[in-house]
Amino acid sequence: MFVTKHRMKMSSARMNPLSRDLGDALLRRHRDICSRMPRNAELVTEEHIELSIISYKDLLASIGAPETLAHSIGKYLYEVASWCADGGHPPVNALAVNGKLSQPGVGYFFAPGGGNWEAEVRECIAHSKYPTRITELK
Repeated sequence: MFVTKHRMKMSSARMNPLSRDLGDALLRRHRDICSRMPRNAELVTEEHIELSIISYKDLLASIGAPETLAHSIGKYLYEVASWCADGGHPPVNALAVNGKLSQPGVGYFFAPGGGNWEAEVRECIAHSKYPTRITELK
């Protein structure tokens, strides 16, 4: 028997509230920091990446969530990645990283859009068409 994997579009109404808050915080970070950076991914440097990324703990703190959730943040960022993929956007969750490694955890590579973080974070930084908030994407 042949089984296909079917993924439903991620409606913002079905997202976990923590996922939505994390996504909104990442979109805000992108707007505040990345909007001043090159709009061509090939021109995004390591320095641009270092200025743009945020540790899981700092991301959680930015929305008032306990840093103890850092070990399980992947499931929430997966929903953000799904939302980005459904909207045709680069994964904004590429900005969220393990603070010690300055790279995302293993779960990133299993989320929609996750495969080559180095290329995807550059695409994310250069992207200029993210909505202001998660709830704006239909």
